[in-house]
Amino acid sequence: MLRAFNRVLDRIPHRLVLIGRSEGLNADPAIDRELAALGERVLTTGEISAPALRRWVAHAAALVTASLYEGFGLPPLEAMAAGCPCLVSEAGSLPEVCGDAALYCDPRDESGVASRIVEIATDAELRNRLIASGRARARDFTWERCAAATLAELDRAVA
Repeated sequence: MLRAFNRVLDRIPHRLVLIGRSEGLNADPAIDRELAALGERVLTTGEISAPALRRWVAHAAALVTASLYEGFGLPPLEAMAAGCPCLVSEAGSLPEVCGDAALYCDPRDESGVASRIVEIATDAELRNRLIASGRARARDFTWERCAAATLAELDRAVA
């Protein structure tokens, strides 16, 4: 992600904000070099409160999740509910969770991720479409539906 963002610095005015624990970032000298190269164009927040997270996401140009694996995909789902367009990895559960409400990238393809970052950052029509479809998609995932599906699976398992 850092290398992909570094490729597009001269094409978009955005900052990259990395939210969450950053202990692992400091463990790899290559990441330190990438962070240093990005300078003020990257911000690491560390852990933040849930209300602060919602504010960051609601005002972001996009949520980018270019990970190799995701368990369920709550961050993009929460971003979609907040009206934030999403660029997500083709890996793990993200395609199933996000459906047609997100833009996808191959997390192993640095130039492809960079291209998608520019696309989502500069195409207002695309962002508006993703915002609308993302909000609709997020409405499909309620805790009530989750509980009902879990109960149905438990009933099936003990039958």
